[in-house]
Amino acid sequence: MIVSTASGVAGSTVLPFVEREVAELQRRLAQLRPRLLAEAEAGVVRVLNGLETADLVHIASHGHFDRESPDQSCLYLADGRLSLDRLKSVFPHRMRLVFLSCCESGVAGRSSIPDEFVGLLPSLLQCGAEAAIGTLWPVYDDAAMLCAVRF
Repeated sequence: MIVSTASGVAGSTVLPFVEREVAELQRRLAQLRPRLLAEAEAGVVRVLNGLETADLVHIASHGHFDRESPDQSCLYLADGRLSLDRLKSVFPHRMRLVFLSCCESGVAGRSSIPDEFVGLLPSLLQCGAEAAIGTLWPVYDDAAMLCAVRF
């Protein structure tokens, strides 16, 4: 499953390289027939439903890590925020790989339990992903596209 939200949410910058990133991934993964959720189709409910059956997942959108309240970290999709709470509600499913081409998607903070970390990647791993890739900092859209395509 490939999720693309090039424009993000109101007030966020447009991601001009997402379309190119997605086109290249579709070309390279053509034999797997990836399901594409683009722009308006890439809403929270559709992405959550897709995560329940996907084997490989690539999400290109805006992301945010909330340092004050890590549980409020999220991915911005076409119709709103995919928060950690919603992400954790996904029925555990074995995904081989989740690649988040989103800012701060790899950052994790400590939970109230000292040896646990809270963030998008730990949540995906708890939901059944065998491997998850994200970024630890804000990233330019062109660099995110190159990283995803080269990976």
